[in-house]
Amino acid sequence: MIRNDIDTLLNPELDQKQIGGCSVPLAMSVLSTINQLGYLTSNKTVKEKRTEYYTKKFCSDYMSKIDKLFAKETFQKFLVRFYRHSIAHRFIPIDTVGITRDQKQKNLLEFGSGEIYCSIQVKILAEMLIKAVDLVYEKINKAIENDHEFIRRFYQRLTEQLDDYKDKNTELKESVDEVLKTEDKALFDFTTTTVSGSKTSVTA
Repeated sequence: MIRNDIDTLLNPELDQKQIGGCSVPLAMSVLSTINQLGYLTSNKTVKEKRTEYYTKKFCSDYMSKIDKLFAKETFQKFLVRFYRHSIAHRFIPIDTVGITRDQKQKNLLEFGSGEIYCSIQVKILAEMLIKAVDLVYEKINKAIENDHEFIRRFYQRLTEQLDDYKDKNTELKESVDEVLKTEDKALFDFTTTTVSGSKTSVTA
């Protein structure tokens, strides 16, 4: 599913847009996928600095087979701290670094001397991830025959993740259900007035 989303965000028509080209959503999807696959494919479970550990692990085990730059720990940390964390929490990269899908940038990274210290070509990053995902598929297919522990761990972690989110949010879901079932639905029934003066009734 995530690969289909990334394919959609790689649409060449978006390259022509100065604004609204979805560079940040593409970067967020790529970096989140790297983190998630790092967790699912790793043979180790950690509790501290999980995102950094699993991102670095996936970069070392899979992305580095696409480009050796991903094997360098300094670059791994840079990717996590300057891009992944900043985008996930602020929706924009940290100051002095940029994200582009401009086809004039032919390299994954380009360094400058102005306000933008470094720019990452997110389409190249996404295309590298897709190749790495293919390697994960290959690993799973081979593991089905000769590495049952990898398969067990992969799907067990995925199942535990889903169950964990479900368990943690059961009480919230019950509260929301209760609000939605109230007779007056005060939070969800209201009338808005447009600039022209017309009224619109909204009912959940």
